[in-house]
Amino acid sequence: MASSLCNEDYWTELAATVTRQAGSLHVDSVRTKLADLRERIRVRHPFVDRISFALFEPGEGTVKGVLASRGDGVVPVATARPLSELPLFERVARSRRPVVADASVPLAADADDPHLASLAAEGFLASLCIPIEQDSRLLGFLLLDSRSADAFPGGVVDDLMLLAHLLGIIVRQELSSVEMLVGSLRLARQFAHLRDIETGSHLDRISSYAHVIAREVATKAGRGEDFVELLRLFAPLHDIGKVGVPDGILHKPGSLTPEERAIMNSHVPLGVQMADRLVRDFDLQGLESVALMRNVIAHHHELMDGTGYPGHLTGTQIPLESRIVAIADVLDALSCKRCYKPAWTIGRAIQEVGNMAGNKLDPDCIEALFRCRDEIEHIHQAFHEAA
Repeated sequence: MASSLCNEDYWTELAATVTRQAGSLHVDSVRTKLADLRERIRVRHPFVDRISFALFEPGEGTVKGVLASRGDGVVPVATARPLSELPLFERVARSRRPVVADASVPLAADADDPHLASLAAEGFLASLCIPIEQDSRLLGFLLLDSRSADAFPGGVVDDLMLLAHLLGIIVRQELSSVEMLVGSLRLARQFAHLRDIETGSHLDRISSYAHVIAREVATKAGRGEDFVELLRLFAPLHDIGKVGVPDGILHKPGSLTPEERAIMNSHVPLGVQMADRLVRDFDLQGLESVALMRNVIAHHHELMDGTGYPGHLTGTQIPLESRIVAIADVLDALSCKRCYKPAWTIGRAIQEVGNMAGNKLDPDCIEALFRCRDEIEHIHQAFHEAA
């Protein structure tokens, strides 16, 4: 065990070194800065009613959502959409030049652009979309919306481009912070892969299963797109504490003794210790995103009836993110081969998870799982070959 703990110390030190300069991880930081800059912009351009930023994910070709300045009401793009379904964004991405949608190109005229249709429904009459780049890489789109028609003539656009440059710097700084911390999390995943080659596809499936369930239950639970995306990011860290469990126990084909079970279960507090150390290193205390990460690690083995561990929490005492990851973890454990059991079919595994609704697992989350059964089966198949 001492050797494993030394490995954990090594990982933590390495992760801390790699990410020492990472800033805060939360879109609230971007929102707040957008709100501050909006007020400054409105001194010179009072017709600018909202500033927001849409992230672009080049690997997936999607626009990941819009971070709006505080107090601006409904966010135009609430979920990820393919760039090809958003003509305004697609045009800006191709040209890398600002594009204005106003009275000359009425917002409501393009029924095929859900972003423009949403703006029109909210009463906006003009919108300026500006690309944000770093070293020729498209990071996203800066959006300035107005309830005044013809709000963005050429001279105004030129003036706002200077301010957009400043906003772009802020966004790039925030994204760099996120990317640095995500890099440390990927380092953790890679380190875990060294312990168990099977873990790689397991983590990808857990992330995808959790993302699907979270997407379905978020609105009812009063959670936003931030919650869904952060859970997709953090779900693979649920068992990171297993880097401190000896291989002889981790890969034992037979039943564990009570002493071995206690050591296996210690991966939860060990994982929490690792997460807490990262939080201290980055001075991230109090951020909602960090609390979500910690909950995933600390409570994903809790069960609705209190028979889980380590805290024997019941029902809604268990954080929603933990309940979601618990279902994803159980589903994957049942449907994949392990050293102590053969794989079940994904259909049988889903049915068994359904049988655990209420007493062991969250019934609302399981209902969401069944609504998206085809998508869940596709995820299982997509990552099955490497499992």
